[in-house]
Amino acid sequence: TPSLLRTSLALSDSLIEERSPIPSISHILIDVSPTALTLVATDLRSTVSFTFPASSDLEITSPGSILVPASPLSKWVSRVDAPVRLSLDGTVLKLRSASSTLTLKTIPASEYPAISFTPSTPLGSLSVAVLVDALKKAAISADPSDALPVRNSICIDNDSIVAADGTRFSRITIPSLTETPTLIPRDSVAPLWRALSGIETVDLSTDGRRLIFTAPNFIYAVQLISESYFDWRAFFKSDPHSLVSIPTAELRSAVLRISDT
Repeated sequence: TPSLLRTSLALSDSLIEERSPIPSISHILIDVSPTALTLVATDLRSTVSFTFPASSDLEITSPGSILVPASPLSKWVSRVDAPVRLSLDGTVLKLRSASSTLTLKTIPASEYPAISFTPSTPLGSLSVAVLVDALKKAAISADPSDALPVRNSICIDNDSIVAADGTRFSRITIPSLTETPTLIPRDSVAPLWRALSGIETVDLSTDGRRLIFTAPNFIYAVQLISESYFDWRAFFKSDPHSLVSIPTAELRSAVLRISDT
């Protein structure tokens, strides 16, 4: 349906690099099987996949795979409300709605980077609201520069999501997941939380190279940073008397007063 296509294309667009030195990854892979239509986008570091099972709203007449330019496809679908029909004439994809038609030149799916979601080790499940809130808070302390990958990373370590850039440090507590630190790039976080919009719970797993987030008809895989993280737990002392609690509103008010002086 147009609404599902709009949502998935908008989220896929966040990974697309129009001026990529690899032309194929400025495209979206449309893969049609007898039972489903799947959209895939990647920037080689992160990959997102949306699957739409065949239904009364999605009628599949001919399987196949093609690569379609992401930007014009997304812009056209964003303006369409009526059902869309896709047909392929040689290398030309035609999209028709009740009010408009779009014609796009495609390239062979064989030119797309090899993408597979192999069996992986389960790490646990999380509420999307909890995960997204923790990632947003941690991202503030990760270095936006990728000069030092560890400082640019967000670390998921057992019951915590952690980030530090040498001057700032964030730790957000979450339900326990991995037993060993798992590092993902800061830049992968914003596309991830946008892609998780509308999903309530997500399963996490790893294949050793990627951290994989899955939900029904949805997969998001992020390439891991292979370097070791620092011993962030050394920041915390075991003596509870060294900890101070202050109401958030009072702390915010104090910070604002100091910054205005």
